[in-house]
Amino acid sequence: MTRLRRLAILAVALAAAGAAGTAMVQQGAGEPSRAEWLLEQGRPGEMAASLEGPDTAYVIVGLEAPRATARVSVTAPGGEEAYSGTLSTRMSVDYFMVEGPGVHEVRVELVSPSPSAATVEVGQTLSAGTMWPAIILVAGVALGAVCAVAAIVRYITAQPDEKTL
Repeated sequence: MTRLRRLAILAVALAAAGAAGTAMVQQGAGEPSRAEWLLEQGRPGEMAASLEGPDTAYVIVGLEAPRATARVSVTAPGGEEAYSGTLSTRMSVDYFMVEGPGVHEVRVELVSPSPSAATVEVGQTLSAGTMWPAIILVAGVALGAVCAVAAIVRYITAQPDEKTL
């Protein structure tokens, strides 16, 4: 077996191990908290999301009405504000830091005058746990790319262009 073929097999193994490791970490994340409301001005939607920390969490907000604007805030268990933002797009994804475990309160308040259906999802990224599997995955893909370029260069030098004078 040639050295290039062994490196290619190693690249595939690294990429597969990194992808499997990332998938295993993400399966341990648990289910994200989801809620749907028909929001009207003055009637906010509220939900609770159980998050473990320290980690990076995400909040996905979707607004159905065109040109709808909503204010989103996430409050940590101690009462301090973990995230606050105003959204004016149909779908928005933002990230915030979770300092410690507990139930976080999520509040979505419509700023625009017309009512709108809203969907909210809050979950964790588990970024600390996925770092090493992701590095292994990237190393495998990079090694695979190097092997592919080396195979192409080897083929070009072994089969020179027949049309040269």
